[in-house]
Amino acid sequence: MATPIDHEALMNQRLMTQYKNATNLKKILGTFIDQVQDLEDVLQGYNTETALSTATGQQLDNMGKILNVPRSGYSDSVYRIILYTKIAQIFSEGNIENLISIYKTLMGANVIELNEQYPASITLLARDPSPIGDESLIVVAIREAKLAGVEVALMYSTTPAFAFLADPDTNTDGFSSVSAPTTGGILSSVLY
Repeated sequence: MATPIDHEALMNQRLMTQYKNATNLKKILGTFIDQVQDLEDVLQGYNTETALSTATGQQLDNMGKILNVPRSGYSDSVYRIILYTKIAQIFSEGNIENLISIYKTLMGANVIELNEQYPASITLLARDPSPIGDESLIVVAIREAKLAGVEVALMYSTTPAFAFLADPDTNTDGFSSVSAPTTGGILSSVLY
């Protein structure tokens, strides 16, 4: 975002030395500068209100209409992320990096694990996610961003990966045992 310009200070700085004390000239130029400053202030406000990073309320709704993304009751901060994601989809080349970035953003996860299966299938697993929207929104976003013919499985896990409970080197819930069938971790959840 551009910094607003103080046109009066700029005028005083750019006046030639012989005119620095010419008060009448400064008053005449000041009448023009005031109008230019008003225009500058209006344009800066327009830039601020129409930038996705700072837009709120109706401005976000208008951007959503342009991108064909309804608000569906989301707060401004969540809706802004959804709009950023839609823009990422539009410019996505469908490569793995784009899909991971979109999935990571929508799932609110720090870690996304990738598992590729030959010839055209991948699994994305989000660890400890905090999804910003409902699952259908996330599934649609990935489906629209991926390449045609590529199968994508979306999963998430809120528990550590499985390991044997007796393994002291892992920080996992492990599998249950015959003597304690209700102990242990849970499998990952599948979105799509």
